[in-house]
Amino acid sequence: MKTIFTLLLSFALTQMTFLTAQIDQVSVGATYAQQAFYDIQSGDVTNYDNDQWDLAFSAVGQQDAGIFINESVGSGQGLFQIFESTTTDWSETITNTDAYVDEGGLFNAEDDWSNGALNTIKDPASPFDYGWGAYNTSSNQVEGTTIFIIKNRAGEFLKFRVVSLISGTYTFETANLDNSNPKTYSVSKDDAGDGQLVYFSLDTESQVEITTDYDLFFGRYFTPIDAGDGTTINYPVTGILLGPGVEAAVADGVDVNAVVADDYADLYSTNPETIGHDWKSFSFTSGWVISTDRAQFVKTRNGEIYKIVLIDFEGSSTGVTTLEKTLITSVSVDDQVARDLSLVVYPNPTTDFISIKHDEQKEFNLTVYNDQGQTMIQNKINSNTPMSVDELTSGLYLVLIENSDVKNFQTLIVK
Repeated sequence: MKTIFTLLLSFALTQMTFLTAQIDQVSVGATYAQQAFYDIQSGDVTNYDNDQWDLAFSAVGQQDAGIFINESVGSGQGLFQIFESTTTDWSETITNTDAYVDEGGLFNAEDDWSNGALNTIKDPASPFDYGWGAYNTSSNQVEGTTIFIIKNRAGEFLKFRVVSLISGTYTFETANLDNSNPKTYSVSKDDAGDGQLVYFSLDTESQVEITTDYDLFFGRYFTPIDAGDGTTINYPVTGILLGPGVEAAVADGVDVNAVVADDYADLYSTNPETIGHDWKSFSFTSGWVISTDRAQFVKTRNGEIYKIVLIDFEGSSTGVTTLEKTLITSVSVDDQVARDLSLVVYPNPTTDFISIKHDEQKEFNLTVYNDQGQTMIQNKINSNTPMSVDELTSGLYLVLIENSDVKNFQTLIVK
């Protein structure tokens, strides 16, 4: 499926080879106190303090319901944690928090931008289970089913639940463990703008504007690490995550000056942790050691391909990563069709019909591919006008939506 996606995107690329490398530096601050959002083309870096936001809500698709937590924590900082409660009664007073803390918290899976920490407890056998809630096929709503316990960065505990996701709006609640000070909040997927996440701070009780003009995230997050006894533990690492809409392929054990991007054309992945944290290791004698035989090919949001070679990491003293970037392929001016992230297929999942959400009434060419790359539907569709997909069997499909102004790819789940 990813190979098909890569091939389809390549139709919009004009191959041009560039040999000039540039050096950029990205800092997450001393003691890893910040997150850094890096735009490869411009080299711009936008920084935010680790505690600037707590929760992020997926805005991809009409029924996508991913909810992430902010795992970033610097040396000596408090950690934002969330735990699954043992109760389903919101009015119940909770007096013992040790049971939750001892069990460990929930962490983002870091494998895509549609499933966060609050989705990791879902039943993988149930397509309607989102972890924090379940999809109601009668109402086309996701209804909350799980109560969580939050331990904020100050060490204070709160009850938390997501009540619903209705027509693109998440409604969620907090309260003290004794039910005092109840509060209700809501965020809309429309608030993501041209991004794919809506960020929220429980401290300021408001949404947080985070840049959408980035390709790579630099910062701290938790990932499973081998504990040495056959088990894994969630451990904080400093690494690099792909931003939404970005793909990457890793070339390991190579001559970084001679490696050819075309040799890795079938290995591109949208998994955020494709680059990850293991491009470096720590030696007690020599400090941080960088893999010198590893290169990353990164396909940016607009389709350009860069070779990224990580050449230095200064650790907690400065939080600076130094990298070399080389533009491999560029998008020609004639082929720069806008990838409109606000253009979405809904409802998703669906059972019988789909529509194209767009602010303006426009006509689009719509093509649906199955997981073998075969064309299943090819039709013209007006925005906000239902179109039957009764002929599709249950499964995962790739949808290409385009006209003279925009081009977008969506995954579609048919139940």
